[in-house]
Amino acid sequence: MPSKNDDMDGMLDSILCGDSRSIIATFPENSVDMVLCSPPYFRQRDYGADGQIGDEATTAEYIESLLQVFHQCQRVLKPSGTL
Repeated sequence: MPSKNDDMDGMLDSILCGDSRSIIATFPENSVDMVLCSPPYFRQRDYGADGQIGDEATTAEYIESLLQVFHQCQRVLKPSGTL
């Protein structure tokens, strides 16, 4: 994963797998051209990870989790970026 600086050269054409909440937090603002994601559906899958998105107790908590992720996506996307 990149450090919190503007050097994203090593990330060109990369696919990162893991918890989006921890991965995207390492990216600097306005540093990403595109975010492609497929959020898990609410209570449809168990990926065997504590605190996984989609396993919240209520739909309101699930939506809040998604909003947190998409807020970070907005933070890291360049003005010309695509989600």
